[in-house]
Amino acid sequence: MDALAAVVTARRRTVLLLVAMFVTFAAIQLPRLQTDSSPENLLISYGGYADRARVFRESFGDTDSVVAILVEAADATQLEPLRYVHRLSKHLASQDYAVRVESLTVTPLPGARVEAEATLDDLEGLDDLEEPDSADARAEAALQVLVAAEPERFPMGLYSVAERVGDGEADTRAVVQGDEVTEDEATAIRTAIEDLPLVDGRLVSRDRTLAAVVAFLDPALGTGQRRLEAVHRIDAWLAANPPPAGITVHPAGIPHLRAKISDAMLEDQTILVPLSLLVCIALLYASFRWWPGTLLTLATVGASVVSVLGIMALVGEPLTILMNTLPTLLIIMGISEAVHVVARYVEETRRSPDRVAAARRAIRQLAVACFLTSFTTSVGFASLLVAQTEMLRRFGLVASIGVMVSYVILVTFVPAALTFFPTPSEGQVKGEDPLPRGKLEAILVRVTAYVVRHAKAVLVVAVLLTIPCAWAYSAIQVDTSLRDTFDPSDPIVRATQLVDERLDGIRPLEVMIEADEDGALRDPRALETFDRIARWAATQDGVLRTTTPGDFLWETWRRIAGVGRDDARTPFRSPEQVDALLALLDRLERSPVDAYLTDDGRRARIEIRLGDIGAQRSIRLIRAIEQKLEEELAPLHVTYSTFGEAYIGSHGADAVVQDMFGSLSLSALVIFATIALLFRSVKLGLLAIPPNVIPQIATVAWMVARGIPLNASTAIVFSVAIGVSVDLTIHAFARLVEEEERGLWRRAALVRAARGTGRAIVVSCATLVMGFGVLLLSGFVPVRQFGELIAVALSTSLVATLIFQPALMMLVGRLRRPRA
Repeated sequence: MDALAAVVTARRRTVLLLVAMFVTFAAIQLPRLQTDSSPENLLISYGGYADRARVFRESFGDTDSVVAILVEAADATQLEPLRYVHRLSKHLASQDYAVRVESLTVTPLPGARVEAEATLDDLEGLDDLEEPDSADARAEAALQVLVAAEPERFPMGLYSVAERVGDGEADTRAVVQGDEVTEDEATAIRTAIEDLPLVDGRLVSRDRTLAAVVAFLDPALGTGQRRLEAVHRIDAWLAANPPPAGITVHPAGIPHLRAKISDAMLEDQTILVPLSLLVCIALLYASFRWWPGTLLTLATVGASVVSVLGIMALVGEPLTILMNTLPTLLIIMGISEAVHVVARYVEETRRSPDRVAAARRAIRQLAVACFLTSFTTSVGFASLLVAQTEMLRRFGLVASIGVMVSYVILVTFVPAALTFFPTPSEGQVKGEDPLPRGKLEAILVRVTAYVVRHAKAVLVVAVLLTIPCAWAYSAIQVDTSLRDTFDPSDPIVRATQLVDERLDGIRPLEVMIEADEDGALRDPRALETFDRIARWAATQDGVLRTTTPGDFLWETWRRIAGVGRDDARTPFRSPEQVDALLALLDRLERSPVDAYLTDDGRRARIEIRLGDIGAQRSIRLIRAIEQKLEEELAPLHVTYSTFGEAYIGSHGADAVVQDMFGSLSLSALVIFATIALLFRSVKLGLLAIPPNVIPQIATVAWMVARGIPLNASTAIVFSVAIGVSVDLTIHAFARLVEEEERGLWRRAALVRAARGTGRAIVVSCATLVMGFGVLLLSGFVPVRQFGELIAVALSTSLVATLIFQPALMMLVGRLRRPRA
């Protein structure tokens, strides 16, 4: 480190120029930084999920990229609400980001005919029949098959079909053909939906107070910036085109939820983080009483954050839910390290007025300790590379690199820049004892002296306090839900509640069933199995609705065969009957069965809509459904896979937590082994464990007491906590070793180490606790929880370092022999 210290101080201007050029280049890349709040990358490599999900999307489309605009009114099927629904539907259909739009006014509704009287000439699609020898030979052949399947339902043959659909029940056109909904069209819609069970809960609520306009976004938009821009364009149109009085609009759906999360992340990065830095500036200045030291500390962390985010933008790495915590993490680590460097520089200037020499000595003494703290933290994050989830692996890699980038900026920029400023005004003693003697130092000396005199009692008290806190590990709640991300008063929460309570929810659990033979899943036995699974699932708590291919086939058959809406559903009698129904549905511009059954009959889809019931309940429910699938599908010799937001949002969050804690355990072992290796002392490696475990235990206990669940957002706090606590431990160890090498015995060395490095430890922790207390002002619940838990973790780290660690050190022998 002597060479590094010499180069940094001898070539100060060159070093500062190089750092400035690098940071400027990174800053130029920042506009390219994208956000991605989708949870798909939680499981992108989890058990081959990515490959299965790709096959599902190719077969049935992206079922998560669906925007739902809810139009609420006393009766949403009246003329004025329907007119707004139609305007919105026409607008969305004209946009390049939407591949399909469904609503009461633009989706064909069998039975909705405006004409006063319908005849065979009016029939289109299923009812395009003049005589049994219809011009559409395929439709006629299909109808003849259906008549032959159950002839007792068709006493007049094809004329029975014409009689039943002659009033337009099988019309393949949208009800509203013009730009404005007429009274007759509104009446036709109200009449039709009374006999359309598949519309209830999808396009209109059962109490008729909600009508939904559903836009299927282009899968080419992806899940990042382009989809976010599409959602913003929808919101802009809604703001510019408010509904009439008495009508309320609620944007809902997974894309809107994720857009809200992305917007909240960006808002926090641009408002709350700078605000927290201002608080840090005030607190640092109150401690240093020296503007250069204060501003250079903030400049260092700012340069680190800009550099890492710029690198992310350059390589195309988006700001995900976990990556959103990275700037905060770098600020925490950076301030903690920079405070130690500045404090040591000030101490060295009291030994000699030569600023360059003081900077050289400061960096020589701290470069190893700072490298050790940065390296161990980097190794800790790198341990996430063994995680199963792609999001965690990426976060671990970027965080690991980011911590080392911060270290390089710290040991080059700070000492070089400090030498260009006058040293702080000195009313303190110079000479042989340059250590500070302020009020804070006096308190630290008295506290440390008391602790070392009563070391055993302090340790006993610490153990007694830790035991009940450790019990909290068994009581912590591992859970997450969509609505927990926002305040209960947030409009997106209200919209989600409406979808759950009055419609079919926004959390799909998708089941894809695959067979080896063509047509296997069109077999009536297979379709009946799917329906049986769906009927069972519909009885489970938390399931809002189920849909199978058989639902659309049965509804088509019901209308043709004259079966009542509430009549019992019977299995289809033959594959020919199923094929005939599929042929009739193919006459529609887009057959609804296409989204549930592939043309070759080798893949089928069961859609199960879940409420926002939380991750753990969802996981238990999904496991029960999977068990039912195993039982029912075994005789068919087919395979199945599960997908959808309900699956990745629950299993993904659970996988992240499990991976996080597994990697945390591995990183702790690696960190303590590294401490033992670099300090050349197994004893020190073992002694580093208890002071770093206590903050983790205390944070868990706080979460249990406050009812804060453990999820992907709160789990990251533990990585940050161990990084900070290891940082404090290493600096305390390094100063203790330095004092012992000067010939001091343990008690005196501990007191002098507290006096020398205690201020930096207290200042860095207090600054971060107060600075990131600003995050409690966030409108984003995970950010508020993050700020609260960071404060708890840092506070307990401070207590463990200043009280528990000195007491522990009194129980072991000398760490270093005095230098000759």
